[in-house]
Amino acid sequence: MLLLLCRRFKSASRFLTFYYFMLLHCQKKFIFNMMQAFLRELFSHH
Repeated sequence: MLLLLCRRFKSASRFLTFYYFMLLHCQKKFIFNMMQAFLRELFSHH
């Protein structure tokens, strides 16, 4: 019973870690794109 719970928790934590890193990566990419767009917008007016 406890072993099963432990195993399930391990797989869940692995999934959560993976999900967290994916989210972080996407967020970084998104912020990078936003910054690029902002800079492009800033320099296009001059």
